[in-house]
Amino acid sequence: MHRTELADLIVARLGAEKQRMAHDWQGSGAIRHVVIDDLLPPAAAHEIRAAFPRAETMSIKKSLRELKYVAAQMGRYHALLGEAVYAFQDPRVVQLVGEIKAWVSRKPADDHDQFHVSSFRGRPEQKPRDWCCVPASASCSPWA
Repeated sequence: MHRTELADLIVARLGAEKQRMAHDWQGSGAIRHVVIDDLLPPAAAHEIRAAFPRAETMSIKKSLRELKYVAAQMGRYHALLGEAVYAFQDPRVVQLVGEIKAWVSRKPADDHDQFHVSSFRGRPEQKPRDWCCVPASASCSPWA
């Protein structure tokens, strides 16, 4: 699947749930968050999951704040993983997420707030590296 096809699916799903998600985001409390089930059709989600490297081929990041496997340098892994990551950076997806979060104007990677594709909380002084990604309910981070 190509990133544009994945982005089309994400845009359709976010668009269908936009009002509910905006309401949930605003009412989610001190740590704002929103959850959307079935963001991708099961076949696409399973295909992306099947493309993930085995845990022993990834680095493990372990601290008091997080425990996750990281697979940076996307060029070393199945091309579908990169396509999935870049689908979330599609301007249409970013625009919809911005509308849900009530951003005025944003570009991809301007904000690393937790609109849940990630459990990462970056620090401004850190510099982004290659993206690491885990499917739908897991972790994506430009700071791997």
